[in-house]
Amino acid sequence: MDRETATPVAPHEHRQTFADAMAALIAEFTAYLDRPDADPAKDMVGYRQHTIWLTPAELDGLVEDLRRAILPRLAMEPTAERARYLLSPILFPVEGMKDG
Repeated sequence: MDRETATPVAPHEHRQTFADAMAALIAEFTAYLDRPDADPAKDMVGYRQHTIWLTPAELDGLVEDLRRAILPRLAMEPTAERARYLLSPILFPVEGMKDG
């Protein structure tokens, strides 16, 4: 969700949209794990969280770097060599962590 889309949305709407996104993510991951050929190690499955300290300019840079890395790959067409992956970046500030 970009800034223009997020700005007019009320907190309860963000909460519901996020809950819906998480439910869909859990359903997709459950379906993956239920496949007989599922191999999280081989498939490089990842679900990590990192807390990072960023200035507003550094945050803008991070988001731009992620976009630069992800956008070209969104246009890649299916081939016999490519497997389909679900990438779900989530970013939000952590409460109570403003002061160093």
